[in-house]
Amino acid sequence: MKHLLILLFVLGSLNPARSQDVNALLQEAKKFEIALDENAAFNKYKEILNIQPTDVYALTRCSELAGSIGGREPDKNKKAEIYEASKTYAETALQVSAGDAGANAARAIIADRLSEIHSGKERMENLRDVKKYADLSINTDLRYAKGLYILGKWNLVVSTMSSIDRTAAKVIFGGMPDASLDKAILLMEKARSIDQFLVVNYLELAKAYVKNHQSDKAIDVLNKMIKLPNRTQDDPALKAEGKKMVAELQ
Repeated sequence: MKHLLILLFVLGSLNPARSQDVNALLQEAKKFEIALDENAAFNKYKEILNIQPTDVYALTRCSELAGSIGGREPDKNKKAEIYEASKTYAETALQVSAGDAGANAARAIIADRLSEIHSGKERMENLRDVKKYADLSINTDLRYAKGLYILGKWNLVVSTMSSIDRTAAKVIFGGMPDASLDKAILLMEKARSIDQFLVVNYLELAKAYVKNHQSDKAIDVLNKMIKLPNRTQDDPALKAEGKKMVAELQ
């Protein structure tokens, strides 16, 4: 695999015209993202990979976008297939650059998504992957907001796991690493201070505050989230969920 990646890198780097093509496609992909057309952006990033298969940024964005697209897919089987594709993109990026903060965060995020559609051993394995890759992301870059966010969410999920999940984790792995609501809040607040437009982080932070019996802080976070501009195709739905939470908390 290592030799194949080196060969792909060389072949993708020899032609200057190809670099120009990649730059043009990258600009097109970003325009589609701004327009909240994630399917079109995803296809543009895939075109980049046809030219430069080892482009870590394109691989990472393909992973993230596939995860988002899969999250909106109503068919469970198709959702699982798309999530597996997202996982493959992230793992390919890590084969090229094992220490890349974005690629590690993308791998952690898709592990989180996979944990939500599986149960038992598969769920626990994916939750362990979330922790592993989130740690690698922030170990590389302590200010990488998505890495901080997903590690914060992991703390939220694990610290509030059901007794059934806790038993499964103990039987399968001997338990999960320590997690707490305080850590969840600390990490997601830090992510918010770095990236003030990461809508999903606000929503999960608010959930952590609710679990920690701090409804006033949850409402404040949600009210700020609702006013944010939409930066991803998921943001309108996330903000709608936030509005519903505010109504329930007041």
